[in-house]
Amino acid sequence: MPYNRAFYTLANYLGIVPEYDALRGKPSSPCNRIYRFALFAFTVVGSVYNVYGDFAYRFPNLQTNVIVLNCLFKFGTYFICTSTILGALLWNQEKYKDFFRIMNSVDQRLYMKSNKESMNLETATINILMITVIVLEIYVQVSIHGVNLLQYSIYEYFQSLFMTISCLVQYNFLLSVVIRLNHLNVLLEKKLQVVGNEVEHTKKKYKWFTDRSIETAPQIYTSITELIDIFNNIFGWKIFYTTIRTIVQILLSMNNIIIYGIEKSTIMSDYKYFNIAVYVLWLMMEIIYCVILASGANKILDKSQETLLISYKILCLLPVETNCNERTNLNFLVQEISFRPLILSAAGFFTIDYTMVLTIITSVASYLIVVIQFN
Repeated sequence: MPYNRAFYTLANYLGIVPEYDALRGKPSSPCNRIYRFALFAFTVVGSVYNVYGDFAYRFPNLQTNVIVLNCLFKFGTYFICTSTILGALLWNQEKYKDFFRIMNSVDQRLYMKSNKESMNLETATINILMITVIVLEIYVQVSIHGVNLLQYSIYEYFQSLFMTISCLVQYNFLLSVVIRLNHLNVLLEKKLQVVGNEVEHTKKKYKWFTDRSIETAPQIYTSITELIDIFNNIFGWKIFYTTIRTIVQILLSMNNIIIYGIEKSTIMSDYKYFNIAVYVLWLMMEIIYCVILASGANKILDKSQETLLISYKILCLLPVETNCNERTNLNFLVQEISFRPLILSAAGFFTIDYTMVLTIITSVASYLIVVIQFN
């Protein structure tokens, strides 16, 4: 089960992930398939209509470099939205099934019960920020161009919701892996307590952990590495395109902030500070996307390193007369963690962690230096 089932249901309605019943082996209903194809058609038509509105109202008053950045940003967003909807419906459905199947097998080995934790803080933060940006942008655009522009911008606000939920879906799947790694570490820690305690009744009390935790730990970790591989296969290219889109959006926001901050003679001077506020909020939201994704990847890596440390401690404390199978399993687990680290990758181009955020900031800073010099 996903980390947050209700959140997965919302993503299903937006076409971001497959229907939950289909992942459990039940055939997808015809109505659901028709709904998803209709959603795809709405995405394509909305994209074209939105671009037409931009060329008719917004672009004539913008500089060439801003228009180019806008076009790149919109094309990237349209591509991500359409490919995500079609992927969940067609080529990624089997991968989702494998992810859930392996996750359920891990749950059985860990004797896990349903987890009711949620990511309310992250969801609330991004959604409040997104709503604030949309309301402020609607006010600015309607004040400048009139109500006519609003009809072309409706799909753009749907895109914002789509990209926000899509980012949180990825974080949702990462947290589901973090929970299972944490349960594995709890089992190993209890085994560590048993090994470090020579009291006989304590050994009997934790007999299940003594007999089973070391035996199943390598299998559980191997399954978790398979979960990471499937995650990379499903979301790798999408994260790569999303990162490029994020860089473009940050560059666009910073460029517009500089334009509205420096230029005195502009048609939109009356709404100068409102425009600056809109682009600052967009910039913040894009950075939050990257930080949330990087934090999920970093949590997985930290938990796996914690697993490695606990395994080393158990190996050091195991008596010489200990069952040879336990030593073999522990050595295998240590080697598995060392040679197969849980690294998330954006289609092999770069690793997803906090260094990704630093790279984006560096790229934006380099661009800003050039823009400021020209201005």
